[in-house]
Amino acid sequence: MGLGEYEVVTENTDAVAPVIYIGWCRQSSKLLGREASSYSPGEFSMLLTPAGELVLTGHPQHGPLYAVYQFLEQYCGVRFWGANDETVPALQQLELEPFAVTKAPAFAERSVTSASHYGNWTNYFNSKKLTNSGIMKPEEGGTFYASTLAAVSHTAERFVPDEAFFKSHRDFYGADEVFPGSKPEYFALRDGRRLGASEGQPCQTNPEVALAAAANIAKLLRRQGKKYSCVNLTQNDNTNYCQCSNCQAEESRLGNQADLNIAFVNKVAELLQEEFPGMMLETFAYQYTLPPPKTVRPSKYIRVRVCLIEANAAQALDHPSNATFLEWLKGWCEVSENVGVWHYTPNFTNCGLAHPSLTAIPRNMQIFKQLGVKYNFVQDYNNAGDFGWFAVYRDNLSCKTLFNPEIDETAYRRQFFKEYYGLAAKPMFELSRLYDQLGQSSTLPITCYQFDTSHWLPPKQLLQGETLIAEAEAAVEPETPEARRVAMMRLVMDWTRLWRHEHTVLAKLTGSPPVASPEWIAATHAGIGARLASTPRTPGWKGFYTSLGKTYQKHLETLAGYLAPEPKHIKLPVELEGSPFEHLVIIPQARYAVVSGQTAVADYKLPEGTAVRLAMKNYIWAMRIDLPTLLNTGEWEILFEARFPDAVTSPEGKVAIGGVYAYGTNFAVKTEIPIMAEALSNQRYTLISLGTTDFSRDGQIYLAATNNVSAQEILVGRFFLRKRCN
Repeated sequence: MGLGEYEVVTENTDAVAPVIYIGWCRQSSKLLGREASSYSPGEFSMLLTPAGELVLTGHPQHGPLYAVYQFLEQYCGVRFWGANDETVPALQQLELEPFAVTKAPAFAERSVTSASHYGNWTNYFNSKKLTNSGIMKPEEGGTFYASTLAAVSHTAERFVPDEAFFKSHRDFYGADEVFPGSKPEYFALRDGRRLGASEGQPCQTNPEVALAAAANIAKLLRRQGKKYSCVNLTQNDNTNYCQCSNCQAEESRLGNQADLNIAFVNKVAELLQEEFPGMMLETFAYQYTLPPPKTVRPSKYIRVRVCLIEANAAQALDHPSNATFLEWLKGWCEVSENVGVWHYTPNFTNCGLAHPSLTAIPRNMQIFKQLGVKYNFVQDYNNAGDFGWFAVYRDNLSCKTLFNPEIDETAYRRQFFKEYYGLAAKPMFELSRLYDQLGQSSTLPITCYQFDTSHWLPPKQLLQGETLIAEAEAAVEPETPEARRVAMMRLVMDWTRLWRHEHTVLAKLTGSPPVASPEWIAATHAGIGARLASTPRTPGWKGFYTSLGKTYQKHLETLAGYLAPEPKHIKLPVELEGSPFEHLVIIPQARYAVVSGQTAVADYKLPEGTAVRLAMKNYIWAMRIDLPTLLNTGEWEILFEARFPDAVTSPEGKVAIGGVYAYGTNFAVKTEIPIMAEALSNQRYTLISLGTTDFSRDGQIYLAATNNVSAQEILVGRFFLRKRCN
């Protein structure tokens, strides 16, 4: 068929082949032998007859769009790599044999958040045949989230707010809206006190709470005037569920926390049906509600989103390391026909590190389809542009398998790399496969929270990756798209090499030598900020390089603290004198992450002369020290120095809580060691033990406030790690 300008005419015009029929008319129906009403959502057809008539159509909502984009990619060689990155071949003639192709999606909802999925990205969005968007109109492709009230996560605080939350979110409620009112009993009871709306969860056995939630939702539905079909009523992002006597009794009677949550959302959905018939509510199976309910079943108005956070990203769900997650997902699919998944593919803690999640993505999609999952949301990292481990390929792979999980991923990757990296395809492919294999052979899970790569990426293979990147750089011409794409992965490899425990005080724990020279570390660290700043910015770029919302400048400050050398031995506490050098680590103060407003102060009572003043007000963490996963370290005791400032004169009771938090969402382990007033003094520093760690999981040493009015501040000196010897 010839390529050029085609005249757009009505179907009543006598047309001579070649003719392209886009959408529905009498001739397209005749040629296909089908009507528009016979197509399911997302289904589309492409037909080329021997006479040169081309039909591109499908389900009326998006089928014709999907058919056009599929034709451009499959037969014309157009590639939509990202929102701002396309390849359009200069074709003069297109020779095609007749064909008839019909495709339908594997999932009703196909949603992705990644760097390319924000901003003015309608073309890219539709080229990937996705259904999600909170900002796109339904006619542009935004079906699920454009029709959902509060199309965000963790919304319980929105629908059961306290006055503080309500006043700080007037954009959601409306400037003239009056606070609907609440009572302390609407919120979780923990440790003898009622939490605020954002601190914990609603009390789900208080009948007034379901009434309040339904009333607030109904008011918002009326006010916003949209034809919503679903409301996102999901638990807040914490594990502080209510422990009042009624909630504890109901949990014992019904089975578990998921039973309480499903009973609650069932009631809210029931209350909405009279005014809003058919209204769906989406809730989460997440953290403490991830195990499926034992006795309560979701009503037909409930959509359950199973959040698979903390699954081993390097392995598919049918791998033994993910057995519990697969069991839970199967359990939810057995009790509900409206199951969705929230699937995580990046490393949120440090998005620029190597992260071997690619191979598991298509297999997981196949499992979701086999289990009957309808709604599929993939959360990638979206705030840092294309900075990430094969970020563009990972995004394209997720989109591809959301529509069709049954692809040959190896063949797809080879072809993608050939077209995307050009002459550098071979070393880039080998790099991606090498690190996938290393991730799959790891003895410890690789989750979406990783501080560094030491536990799964051996130094030899890290340097092998450096060699492959160098080969790729040598293969491409400068100032070409392929060169820029390879340079992005060079940046990722340099970032990965910088964030290694072998370059920090923690090298003593494993006895590992550095994987780079001091000169390389200094030069790369000094220059990498400018390289990060110059990376291509996708429409949704925010400059955040961790899930904590750190800009790259702040992230570089964290890296500087991570690389800080061990303080010199000036004078050790008496209890540590005589400890062998290799059995004792002094953590530099540059690694302390303290709450905003805490300050370093001069203190002659410390050998180093500087302490950190911590405010111990409220019930929040005052400081933490991040610890990566490490192999074969043995047990190490955590100790720190503390005293009261001179202004604290009559302290009593529990002044702080400290310990180790083994990082996690579903499987977090937290030790809590009380620090009592009688253990500290104003005159000298006391050495306090916070227990031990074996570094088998990413974790944090923490100190938390107890809001003790008699001791609202403490001074903290050095933190130590001491090897425990049998």
